[in-house]
Amino acid sequence: FEDVASLESYQGWDSFAMGATKWETVVVEILEVVQGFQWDIQALCDGVQRGDAVTSPPISCGNVSNLVVKFYPRGAEGSRADRSSLFFSGPAGLLMKVKVTVDGVARSFSERTSLGSWRGWKNFGPAQPTYGNIVFQLSEVSTGFVWDLAAVGSSVEKAQRGTVLQSPAFACKDVQGLVVQFYPKGTTQAAEGHASLYLQASTSIFVKAVVTVDGTTRTLAAVIDNGGGRGWREFMPARSSYRAVTVEVVEVGRG
Repeated sequence: FEDVASLESYQGWDSFAMGATKWETVVVEILEVVQGFQWDIQALCDGVQRGDAVTSPPISCGNVSNLVVKFYPRGAEGSRADRSSLFFSGPAGLLMKVKVTVDGVARSFSERTSLGSWRGWKNFGPAQPTYGNIVFQLSEVSTGFVWDLAAVGSSVEKAQRGTVLQSPAFACKDVQGLVVQFYPKGTTQAAEGHASLYLQASTSIFVKAVVTVDGTTRTLAAVIDNGGGRGWREFMPARSSYRAVTVEVVEVGRG
């Protein structure tokens, strides 16, 4: 198998080799093992129109459950006319790298993305008259959250010293109400030319988390009081733009 094959069902070859009267040994060499699944869509795409999707049943893969894939064979609304579209979703509070292959066309998130909302590609690959299967691969799965700062780009550009941006609330390891407070130009108490970042919680908890903003990584291990926040007055040198904040929650406990 040149591509990754799923072992949820029998895989093999109807015509493997020339017949013989005697066989000695069979050697199976496993070259690579990845976490993922294969979804056969060959019989699902016939007659599907542009804007219509075929949706997978909820799929469990390793320690990740309720993954769902939506595939638009002729493209979703807003995609290019000659392109297919693909989106996926899963339980909130997980970070992972994702690679998706549809009949040899592969797309991936090179950095870890968070689940809980639909992610994917409006223009995945060339639309085909027929399809075979979708291979979905996961790697570097952990508990956490990604906040896309590019999506609030104008707010970042207009930020002044003391301006705070607040992420949507997220949950990790059964802890609800976690929020990132990010000051693109720093708090009024921060040293000039530095950005500030704090992790806030709605209940008193101990948290150990690894926080990354565009390649700058720091580790927080502290008790966060009810409604309060802990973090860094000078997290990193301030920039004119930012890509994303990634929070990987390593450990939590009641404060």
